[in-house]
Amino acid sequence: MKIATLALAAAAAFGLAGAASAADLVVKPRVHAQPEAAHLCKAARALEDVPFSDIVAAINAYHDEAIQTKYASISSRSMRYNWALETSAWCGTAIGFTKWGTVDDEATRKCACFHWVMIHQ
Repeated sequence: MKIATLALAAAAAFGLAGAASAADLVVKPRVHAQPEAAHLCKAARALEDVPFSDIVAAINAYHDEAIQTKYASISSRSMRYNWALETSAWCGTAIGFTKWGTVDDEATRKCACFHWVMIHQ
């Protein structure tokens, strides 16, 4: 009886693990930001050189992609879900600053950096 119970428990655990690993194969949606502002993370130039509208467009695109990636990889075992959470949080902070016509350097760069890591994970 104990062997049958253990076998059933092992089969259930294997079935759950198989479902979780299948989530890793989900193709995450892609939102393409404008190429001019796509590499704010590794940009050698200062953010003052990038037009405000390009920064806002990139931040909004990164935030939208992070939200979509978060829901697409919620049951995944990869770190992409964690990077999507960080991207969403920092891009949300940067969006809050842009609503007042201000670009916060730290929030904008962290938004771009976490987005880059999320994509290349």
